[in-house]
Amino acid sequence: MKYRVGVSEKITKDGKDYQVWKVSEQAGFYLADSIAREDAQGLIDRIIASCIALAVKLETEEQTDESGTTQPFDTLQKEAEDSVALKNKTRELHEKLPFLVRKRTGEKIAIDKNIFKLGKDAAYVDYFVDDNPTISRNHADIVRRDDGFYAKDKGSLNHTFVDGKKLEPEKPVKLVSGSLLQLADEVFEFLEEV
Repeated sequence: MKYRVGVSEKITKDGKDYQVWKVSEQAGFYLADSIAREDAQGLIDRIIASCIALAVKLETEEQTDESGTTQPFDTLQKEAEDSVALKNKTRELHEKLPFLVRKRTGEKIAIDKNIFKLGKDAAYVDYFVDDNPTISRNHADIVRRDDGFYAKDKGSLNHTFVDGKKLEPEKPVKLVSGSLLQLADEVFEFLEEV
């Protein structure tokens, strides 16, 4: 029988019914006999909390150094603070990324690479258009340079356009916020948030 941590199971042993709770992966089981389910669940919750608190206390006591600090707690707290800072920085960077808005669906697509590939080959491109047969497998790229972003046609069958002008294959054309990028008959708007 496999027991789940914190979930009770009813068993019969030696002709008696028991409620069995697994306290933790390491701590084994607690058997309650003749205790009402509500009382037993409260008792088990207190036992689980006590076991966890005891395990944490024992671990930190073992790791306390000469200055009186607890290394695991300090390390854990530092890692948590670093994680929150990294998450906030990532969110800020993501919010500042330029993006495309697919006009037909309203989908917002963050341009999060220096060479952002568009097409219908999901194994090769960064954004794939699977519902439009006029799009080539590797239709176009958006390339980040020091002075901005550029669209480049990759020799597509049905061509790439920026603001209505057809691009020559492999010749980059600069995009500005509000530019319309058209892959065959699929239109995207390029936007940069300030």
